Amino acid sequence: MGCSPYQSGAEVFLRTAENNLYRFGGFVLDPASAELRNNGNTTRLQPQPLQILLTLLEHPGKIVTREQFRKSLWAEDTYVEFDDGLNHAIRRLRQALRDTAQVPQFIETIPRRGYRFISPVSIDSPSLPAANSAEMPARRSLLGRGILFAAVAIAALVILGVTAVRERPASRIDSLAVLPLANFSGDSEQEFFADGLTEELTTELAQINRVRVISRTSAMRFKGAKLPLAQIGRELGVDAVVEGSVQNSAGRVRISAQLVQIAGERHLWAESYERNSRDPLEVRRDVALQIAGRIREKIAPAESPAPRQQKLQPRAYDAYLLGTRLSDRGDDASYLKSIQYFEEAIRLDPGFALAYAELAESHGMLAFHAEERGEHFEAAKAASAKALELDPTLAEAQIGDADLRFYWDWDWTQCDGAFRLAAEKYPNSAQVQYHYGLCLFVLGRHAEALRYLDRARLVDPLSPQINRSIGWLLGMMGRPQEAMDRLRQAIDIDPDNAGGYRLLSWAYDKAGMESQAVAAYIQGRKLAGDSESEIGSLQKAYDRGKRPAFDKQRSEILKAKQSLKKNGTKDSSGYLALAAMYADIGDANSAFEYLEKAYLERNPRLVWIKSSLDWEPLRNDPRYHALIRKMNLTE
Repeated sequence: MGCSPYQSGAEVFLRTAENNLYRFGGFVLDPASAELRNNGNTTRLQPQPLQILLTLLEHPGKIVTREQFRKSLWAEDTYVEFDDGLNHAIRRLRQALRDTAQVPQFIETIPRRGYRFISPVSIDSPSLPAANSAEMPARRSLLGRGILFAAVAIAALVILGVTAVRERPASRIDSLAVLPLANFSGDSEQEFFADGLTEELTTELAQINRVRVISRTSAMRFKGAKLPLAQIGRELGVDAVVEGSVQNSAGRVRISAQLVQIAGERHLWAESYERNSRDPLEVRRDVALQIAGRIREKIAPAESPAPRQQKLQPRAYDAYLLGTRLSDRGDDASYLKSIQYFEEAIRLDPGFALAYAELAESHGMLAFHAEERGEHFEAAKAASAKALELDPTLAEAQIGDADLRFYWDWDWTQCDGAFRLAAEKYPNSAQVQYHYGLCLFVLGRHAEALRYLDRARLVDPLSPQINRSIGWLLGMMGRPQEAMDRLRQAIDIDPDNAGGYRLLSWAYDKAGMESQAVAAYIQGRKLAGDSESEIGSLQKAYDRGKRPAFDKQRSEILKAKQSLKKNGTKDSSGYLALAAMYADIGDANSAFEYLEKAYLERNPRLVWIKSSLDWEPLRNDPRYHALIRKMNLTE
């Protein structure tokens, strides 16, 4: 059978393109390795951007139309819409080339027609056997007239072993993460705009109950990370990610986003939005809603959209975001600062139920720790009631109210009431799942607690707090190896947390690993602020087989008593801390004396009487069981 000119030219390209090197503007493209090199830096191109770049480089100075790309590189029944897919691939190329559509150096956009490569290109080709030399002029001539465009592109795919011309339908997306959007504005002040858009988009997508959406706290750990998508997907445990960028210049903001399936890095959807940036916060809110709507259409078209939330005042929402970032840190100073931002959000938008709910949370956490316990408790109750009044369906308001009833009123029915209903209604809220898990842990319903804490971890896999709680619970359930694994992971995520090492030391001790338990205990003491001399003394005492913590605890007891005498129960350590110290040194009588005082003042931390490590030395004492019954905690 004869060979058509198209086949002949394609065969020549097939034999030569793999070994060609394409040089332009300081870059070198090596198709065989899919590497784009520049000044010692190497970027690996994905198959589709590589195919498009090769086609443009074979036609320097000539327009390659969108229709030509569609016919040669996209099948008619492809899962990815052609326009979005091509736009995304061109954006990827421009990012790799550090090029822009506005002032192009390499790829020029011809509006409504296609693209043109505008930089001079030189091609280093290998010498061909003499028998093929006659074909070379024909190939260049045909390429010059554009006759072989389709054959060249298809042959390039064969060379590279790529089967992406006819994309297979994507499998079901059950889990998703919104990666931190990149700030391409060249202005550090725009960083908060990009982060705010990431958080708003995460919140909107979390309304899709069929899909597990990773919390912003876990996803934000990948901000600026230069990691393969496959690794990010593996660490977060997701099927797909949303990634994108923000560029704000000359009074215009451009936001690009794409939905990428981890398996095969398939681009399922991509779109760009351009807006006037005179009111960037309004732009951010509007675009977040639009992107979330388009992604919902892709991954959960049958699920009814969640009811639209009330229109938020953008500056109030900005203040709210600043407050949540502070409260996420989990220390008293940050909770105090967060209150100022939540109050500012409420001043700007008096109907902002979510700000009231978070305000209640910050006051409630300070009531656990700070000296002004009564003031913070009353403020928490007032803010929680207002949040429920404004929006009785708000998850954060429901869980906040349940927390107050549980920890302060000792109303244990909340576990089978508001906590449980909220946990089932909001599967994508790590906070709701976590609070319900802790409630069940407090009540000693360990198997149920583990189920909900695991749910929380699925949504927020890189939360050190959730991982520590699961490790602690597994240890209480008599599963020390699993406890150690989970606690080590929590330490990997947050290596500066002293409490994590204390729990790990406890888990090692339960497993009979004495030397590891000592090492973890000493590391915890270092992080807690012990001096080098104190650490040295601890290590020497352990080396001699003594229990140095005993003498240290005695001195701490004296300090705590002096503080109580001076400050009364306003001191944050209070009676409960003294009881724990006495329990630790084996003085059960003194421990129960102060436990009774903590009970009479209704210390909220006493709800952990069945689960805290502090009370392990007392658990065989009848007075311990009598206290549990008095608190109406089932045994």
